[in-house]
Amino acid sequence: MSTWGLTIEHVNGTVYAAVTTAQSVDMNFPLNAPSEVSLTIAHNSQEAAAVHSLIASTMPVLRVTRDATTVFYGPMADCDSTLDDQPTMSLRFTDWVGSWESCYRFDFGGSGGFTPSDPRTFIELLTLETTVFTYTFGSSGATAKSPLTYGEPNTYTYTGLPPAIPDKASMSLLDLINQMSALDNGGFEWYVGHDTSVDKPILQMADTVGTDKSTSVLFGHGNDLGKQTMGNCSYASVTYMPPLNYVYTTGNDDGRNSEAKNDSSISSFGERGILGESQIKKGVADDKGYDQLRANPRQMVTLTADPEIAPQPWTDYYLGDTVRVTVKRDSFSLDNSYKVNNISIGLDENLEDTAHNLSFEIT
Repeated sequence: MSTWGLTIEHVNGTVYAAVTTAQSVDMNFPLNAPSEVSLTIAHNSQEAAAVHSLIASTMPVLRVTRDATTVFYGPMADCDSTLDDQPTMSLRFTDWVGSWESCYRFDFGGSGGFTPSDPRTFIELLTLETTVFTYTFGSSGATAKSPLTYGEPNTYTYTGLPPAIPDKASMSLLDLINQMSALDNGGFEWYVGHDTSVDKPILQMADTVGTDKSTSVLFGHGNDLGKQTMGNCSYASVTYMPPLNYVYTTGNDDGRNSEAKNDSSISSFGERGILGESQIKKGVADDKGYDQLRANPRQMVTLTADPEIAPQPWTDYYLGDTVRVTVKRDSFSLDNSYKVNNISIGLDENLEDTAHNLSFEIT
């Protein structure tokens, strides 16, 4: 079992309190979205006092360590105190990209918008804190810089056209990152990890993140699984959804609209479409919409892995890695290699693992 630690800190790194009264801790680590940690603590605890002290002047920061290594570091998103006969404080923290969900005021250093050489140059500017980009943090309106670092494989070569970003804030920074990462030509996968060499969060990006670990990392649930998986998952859920074979995109500055479709899928399954919205100008970045198409019916698989016997996140696998999944129950059988899209971990009042929930999308 892993040894977990949680501390409430100032943004400058000063530790204000260790979390010792948590009733429960829920951690969610998704691919292509901000990570979150939610916890409930006693209202009369030293950690609640630390939050009250910090929130008067800044946003408290939560650090989560696993076996003495930081796996999450991010600012508080909201706080809710329940003052009854057993008062508690409920807290939710996001990673630093998550804090950009409420950032709408930004300046790209000139009028007429901003055109980086490729989507990742834009992200690099955000994380490397160059003078081309600034954003406001908090109600004071003061300019602040994120403590993020930036990393991507050196083998990346961008072949698309430069994306044009509007000069006025018509969406949040998080929305802008999501729309750029989803470009059909030039998009990328991402998550926020932690660079232990400099003790800073790092925005990991690649065309496709993760490695193939399907021969060494095995998860299984059901009957007749064989000795390889040992039935290391106590629960499995399989959800079927129709394909997504038509995406019509509106909302860009220059008034143009675009569409992406899969004619073969439409012929086989009928039109299954959505209306999307983007503020990135079409015809400049990408005239075929966003990489949301799914030609075949979609399967979402969720597994609950036993933390005592199943492979361990960070140690054995992480987001984007390909692992082996075997589920057999009654007439249903699934046995293949799939990409890890989401990892959720629950901790009890003793900060011990209760379950590891993994999600996969099978297209």
